[in-house]
Amino acid sequence: MIRIHDAALPGSEFQDVDLRDSNFHDVNLENVSLSATRAYKARFLNVSLENGQFEDVDLKNAIFRHVDFENSSIRHASLANVSINDCNLEGFSINGYLVTDLLILATVARPTVKVEED
Repeated sequence: MIRIHDAALPGSEFQDVDLRDSNFHDVNLENVSLSATRAYKARFLNVSLENGQFEDVDLKNAIFRHVDFENSSIRHASLANVSINDCNLEGFSINGYLVTDLLILATVARPTVKVEED
């Protein structure tokens, strides 16, 4: 095990490195590039990925909690079997259609069925 504290490693390159079970705290990864990377069961807590770019990313079974996607864009993504719950949908659109408007249309198209009890 190697412990590195208060270090500056700008411009470093790491290839074919095994960092399993490592911990990173208070780390500046500004302008870092990760490719051909496996982060199975990785945990990201209190992380800013502002202005980050994600391409060809596999997020199967990923869980997002308390995430700010404001002004983000998702393109060419598979949203099969995705569940969105307890979220602020203000301004959220799919293919140019506001989701809040689509939900209103869905409610009108499928009125609530009243069940009468005898």
